[in-house]
Amino acid sequence: MVNLYYKGYLSEKEFMQIRECGYLLVAGIIFITIASYNEWSKQRESEGKLISKMKQLVKRLKEWN
Repeated sequence: MVNLYYKGYLSEKEFMQIRECGYLLVAGIIFITIASYNEWSKQRESEGKLISKMKQLVKRLKEWN
């Protein structure tokens, strides 16, 4: 991209706009990654709670018989 700027194919304004879009793209990917990890950790935690509740339910049913 810098090479196109120096060869004269892009104006300075176009080069700066493309550069800003690149920064926004990288920032967006970072934010999406953080949010995805956060949701994954919440789901993993809730799955553990679900498994423990199912075990308690099975234990109670065995005691009931």
